[in-house]
Amino acid sequence: MTSNLTRTINTTMIAFMLDVLIGGVMIKDPVSRVGKSGKEYATFFVRAPCDGEDAVLVSAIVFSPEPVAQVLALGKGDAVSFAGSAKLTNWTKADGSVHHGIGVTVSQILSSYHVQKKRRVMAGAEQQEEG
Repeated sequence: MTSNLTRTINTTMIAFMLDVLIGGVMIKDPVSRVGKSGKEYATFFVRAPCDGEDAVLVSAIVFSPEPVAQVLALGKGDAVSFAGSAKLTNWTKADGSVHHGIGVTVSQILSSYHVQKKRRVMAGAEQQEEG
């Protein structure tokens, strides 16, 4: 049996991937999961601003160990930027309304915490070069 969501995606979406850089705010805590291979991965959802007051829902999945650890250090309400491969998605709710979003397979994570850490590392490297 095929769900309305599957039928909608199969009949109205053209499959293609985009390389994206997205910034937004996490709308709930990321979730750690373990795949069939025994490797950890994480999923999270972000509200990304789009055209003024509108926003788009971005669902993201992360497989590489370092970005997984980085995203799991964040929580609901944290600002985050990430890069990866994306595809447009849509789904139909039970009431018949159609909603649109973006699904991203993340390759890199950047948050204010990571920027601060990189700045400290760079400052330390500069001090070593001077000394």
